[in-house]
Amino acid sequence: MSLRLLSAPPRQGATWVSQAFALFLQKPIALSALFALFLFAALILLALPYIGAVLLLMTMPLLSLGFMIATRSALDGGAVHPGQLLLALRGGGATEVARRKTLLALCG
Repeated sequence: MSLRLLSAPPRQGATWVSQAFALFLQKPIALSALFALFLFAALILLALPYIGAVLLLMTMPLLSLGFMIATRSALDGGAVHPGQLLLALRGGGATEVARRKTLLALCG
């Protein structure tokens, strides 16, 4: 797996931000609830002494991917739900197992 860097003109950033706000205005309650759930989970993890902060840092890639999955679902007109935060860990095919191992290695 290699990293590909894509360049974009600066004005593209402003377009992405305006598209993000437009998407948020389409499903404000669902996306806000998903973010609130993330914050609550972070608060619970931070309440654990010594290991909570480490666990929170380890779960950040997983939760970020969950937000990306929820955003793609919202763009496609689908529902946004809390299960999408862990959707990346589901699946049983060979490619899903390899992807899950790579994601867990990134979290570690």
